[in-house]
Amino acid sequence: MSRITQRGFTLIELAIVIAIIGVILVAAAGFAYPLIESAKRIESEEKMNKVTRAIAFYVIRNNRLPCPAAPDRGTANPPYGYERGSGADGAAIPADCGAADANWVGLVPFRTLGLTEEDVTDGYDAPLTYAISPAFALDTNEPTLDVHPRCRTRDWYYQDGELVTALLHKNPAKARYCCPGEDPYAPATDLIVRDNNDNSVLTFVREADESGAVVTPNIPAYAPTDTPFPIDPNIFVPPTDRVVAVNYVLVSHGRNRRGSYDVINAGQQPGAPAGSLEEENHNGDRIFRDITAADTIPAGEDYDDIVMWRTQDLIFAENRASCVVP
Repeated sequence: MSRITQRGFTLIELAIVIAIIGVILVAAAGFAYPLIESAKRIESEEKMNKVTRAIAFYVIRNNRLPCPAAPDRGTANPPYGYERGSGADGAAIPADCGAADANWVGLVPFRTLGLTEEDVTDGYDAPLTYAISPAFALDTNEPTLDVHPRCRTRDWYYQDGELVTALLHKNPAKARYCCPGEDPYAPATDLIVRDNNDNSVLTFVREADESGAVVTPNIPAYAPTDTPFPIDPNIFVPPTDRVVAVNYVLVSHGRNRRGSYDVINAGQQPGAPAGSLEEENHNGDRIFRDITAADTIPAGEDYDDIVMWRTQDLIFAENRASCVVP
């Protein structure tokens, strides 16, 4: 009778196999982590781009920005996801949005924009932060708002009747949004975006153009009393440079989620260390840091935020429109 021998793994051999598998898994995890992180950033950027398109469509229709939504799922008036200043049913009340200066930062008002909550949640499962310069959320149907000379040139008017006794503006509401005359709030309420070198990415030309022409109330645009006809004198001068400002900022707070909103507890996640670059994107001082891949992040900084901002020109360009013409 033959003898059948069986041989199994010894404990030493089994330990070696487990060690090899462990090394492979660690190596695979190290290789996969950058891919996962990259996928989450791409997802965040795609969602932010979707939001910018939705905001642009809203502005084209309404000639104003939507106000940020309250960062609290428990809010009832207006309901969660609608812009603050809305009524109990979510209907917009534009004057309230601009007048309440405290409403300048919060969540993307996804319901007002026709989006879902998932659309405004980044790849790290945190809600996007949305901040505005209040002047661009005002009701542009208000006739007392000023308009910068850039939107008071010949192209923006048409003749009223056969005799040149008055010129009427072609698109007053758009002019009030594209070319705000003077900020009805203090300059400190305008958003400022800075790069890694602490330089502002944009300067808002506010009360005078480059020729020194002051901004005066317009719409209807009547000239000073010493001119023979009530015609805006700006129609006789060349167009000034465009007047642009940072209208709004979107922030994904990245992998570390520092300073992102906690909509369940109506608060914020722990913030970044005081004085850090990331702190600017959640400390409530209206200054934001846009550190792009081309910038050098200083040693010791854990900056992983994604920041997008738009001027009124860029907003109209999203829909192949322009702030230069009525």
